Amino acid sequence: MALQPRVTKRERKLLLSYQLPHRIHCAEVYPVQAPNDSTIILYGHDRGLRILWRGGRQSASSNLRSVQHARSSPDLDDEEELDPDCPYPAINQEINIDAGSEVLHLAIPSLNDLGSASDLLTSTALVAIASTDGAVSILRLPLTPPALGKEAVYLDWVGRTQTVICSGGQISAGIALKIISVSPGEDAASAQVVVAVATQILAISRLTLTRQGLSAETETVAQKVPLSAAVRRISFHVSPRSSLLLLTDAAGCVHVYDPLASADSRGEPVLAETEKGSGRWLTTFHAPYPTNNSSSPNHLNTLRRKKLLDARFVLGGKRVLALLSDGEWGMWDLSGAASDSRSFGGFVLRGFLSTSSAGDASSAASKPRAGISRLAPTTPNTRKAKAESLFSGAPKAASATPQGGISVSISPGRGTSADESVVMWYGNEVYAIPSVASFCQRSTSNEGSFGSLYGPGLAHIPEINLRNENISAISQFAASESGAHLGQMNVTRDLFIAAEYQAIVLHTVKPAAPARNLFQAVATERSPLQDQRMLDAGELDLGGMDRLLDGMANRPRKVGFAAEHA
Repeated sequence: MALQPRVTKRERKLLLSYQLPHRIHCAEVYPVQAPNDSTIILYGHDRGLRILWRGGRQSASSNLRSVQHARSSPDLDDEEELDPDCPYPAINQEINIDAGSEVLHLAIPSLNDLGSASDLLTSTALVAIASTDGAVSILRLPLTPPALGKEAVYLDWVGRTQTVICSGGQISAGIALKIISVSPGEDAASAQVVVAVATQILAISRLTLTRQGLSAETETVAQKVPLSAAVRRISFHVSPRSSLLLLTDAAGCVHVYDPLASADSRGEPVLAETEKGSGRWLTTFHAPYPTNNSSSPNHLNTLRRKKLLDARFVLGGKRVLALLSDGEWGMWDLSGAASDSRSFGGFVLRGFLSTSSAGDASSAASKPRAGISRLAPTTPNTRKAKAESLFSGAPKAASATPQGGISVSISPGRGTSADESVVMWYGNEVYAIPSVASFCQRSTSNEGSFGSLYGPGLAHIPEINLRNENISAISQFAASESGAHLGQMNVTRDLFIAAEYQAIVLHTVKPAAPARNLFQAVATERSPLQDQRMLDAGELDLGGMDRLLDGMANRPRKVGFAAEHA
């Protein structure tokens, strides 16, 4: 039975809330669609991993032989049509994979990685999961949803093709997956898969991906690197030919590590000796110190750096976007082109994300100011606030440890360059940057042919009703074709927001009329009288001549002579 959402409309946005019987720990939207044009959503919960197929065409029959024969298209029923009363893609199918314990982290390749290995992953998805029992595995999931009654066959194939990285040990603090494409001239029938798992050590696993599956030439874990601080998030570089790894730790540092580089390639000392294989630390960025507050009773807090919530590569890996525990965000320049000697290692671009405290708002509202009557006039805003306070329950107190994260998704580029879309959340507030390249060029006035004062900036996404739950993860759906035009600047993507016990889809309702480019001229149809006047003036074009000839051909012919009047 398909999941039925609770729908809330906000202007051109639909908020689809799906109540779930389990708690979500992590979630990702796979960047490649299924053969039936459906979108694949993955999320880890307290019972395993769940796969959702959203939208697309219904499959008449599903055969797992299509995994081995990716070129053959599946037999599909008629295409799904959106109901005007429900203008959103429905979740048509779901399947649950029992991992034996809670799935805390999952990692998928980026769109660039999948593009470089498109011949090897034409019909399967590659997903790495980390569970509470310390197990880390790589799953190959058929993109085509199973037919009705064939779920057991689907699960059996996934179990037989599973690759176990480690079967037990410490609980992972983060996991990242990378597909490194081959160099030109090498064998294109294989690619290298690198999996990074962070506990008290950084474990790097290297496997070979072929059309037959995954295989490890030697031992699965190739490197073990001790870490000086607990890791919060890890992520790989966005380029398909780069193996740089970004580690965000609890001490307020962001480290850049290359697991495939030789430790003594430049004759530089390494920060930590690897137990096996090669690898080298490249650079480290430090979070800024908090501003000195004289009224603070504990001045020792000012001697500690701000805590980092998340950090990701942006601008094709040229910069690092970081989100701090006080809501500040900033960009470090990894290439060094935008940094000067005075601000080396500091943010080249920074800002703050605001968060609303429901507890403070409720306490302030409960204390009326002196001289103000309790009988306030009723307005639509006060009625809405009263209704929300009655039916939404008691507000949740602000957490002592702030929560937040960053989601980066690759957008279709102009020419050979690819752009990126960024979504940041801090607390329960969500912000989006539809175009990172335009935002950076607009803010820093860097030279370049694209970007201007009217480029998209940091936009707040309001009115996301989480029903007093915290955000676990946010992932972005693929950009629509209409949003890739230059004239459409409000191209904030649809979002999948994973709360604690609900999944929320923020869906944009498409307008009835097709969107028009900003610089596209409005096509107007001239009347026959205007065409005749332009013909008399000698200014009629070929299109006007065709319209005149068509009009003459459609006129009714008169047979005989007209009668004369006496």
